[in-house]
Amino acid sequence: MAFYKSSWFKYLKNFIIGIGAAVVMMGALFKIQSWEGGSEMLTYGLVTEAILFTLLGVLPPDKDYYWEKLYPGLDNYNAKVSPIAAGIAGGAEDALPGLNGEIVEQKLGGMLTELQSMSKSLGSLK
Repeated sequence: MAFYKSSWFKYLKNFIIGIGAAVVMMGALFKIQSWEGGSEMLTYGLVTEAILFTLLGVLPPDKDYYWEKLYPGLDNYNAKVSPIAAGIAGGAEDALPGLNGEIVEQKLGGMLTELQSMSKSLGSLK
C-alpha cells in the first residue's frame, strides 16, 4: 500500500492543511488590524497552502463512495446487481402500499391551480 493511502498520511495532510489555513486567517486578521507580523504570517500561510495545493494536485483522488456495500455485485463486472432493500426493487406500489393515486392527483391538481394563479399575479407585475 502506498504511503499516501495510509491513515496516518491522511491525518497528517488534513492537519497541515488546517494549520496552514489557520495561519492564513490569522495573517489576514493581523493585516486588516494593522498589527505587527501580519505580512509575515500571511506569507507563511499562503506559501504553506500553495505547497499543499500542489501536493493535492499530484496525489490521486480517494475512492469516496462505497456503493459496493449497498450493491454487492458492483465490484464484479459480470455480477447481477440487485439492491439490498427489497421493497424498493418491487416498484413504488410495493414500497408505498398505503398511497392512493386519487388523493395524490387531487393534491397535485390543487397545487397546479395555485401555481397558475401565482404565475398570473407575477405576470401582472411587469
